[in-house]
Amino acid sequence: MKGKERYAILDRETGEILELNAKSSTGSSNWLRVFQNGKRELLSRSPELHGQSHRVLNYLDAVVAWGNSLPTPAKVAESLNLKLHNAYRAYTELMKAEIVLKRDGVYYLSPLYCWKGNEKQFEQACQELIKQNTRALGMGWDESVGQAWVGLT
Repeated sequence: MKGKERYAILDRETGEILELNAKSSTGSSNWLRVFQNGKRELLSRSPELHGQSHRVLNYLDAVVAWGNSLPTPAKVAESLNLKLHNAYRAYTELMKAEIVLKRDGVYYLSPLYCWKGNEKQFEQACQELIKQNTRALGMGWDESVGQAWVGLT
């Protein structure tokens, strides 16, 4: 690949490359990048998410830590007054949708969903997804802008 990489999601129906455009706040600990395209695409691919899963996801959006790390399902259950098995079911559904990832026993929000951290850390997190061969990741070249894209296909 030539040129600078950009991170994107490929719309499976139209073939359109959806940029992971971000709304960001650069406050010291509140730097959060929200990808509307990423959220929309991941959620549209996840029709099996149940009500509690959406409730848990909204909570995770609010408490995601630096580097996208998340609290355990047990802590989420306690915070939301859920039964523990409901919190685990929500995490399982979110992991199946590739919104929540688990690595070395730690839960994370996918960097293609949102990112809390700096740009270099974001690029490292995306490269880690590529190394793990996440089934939804693909790479390509967009002739119209002369840039590589890496993202969900």
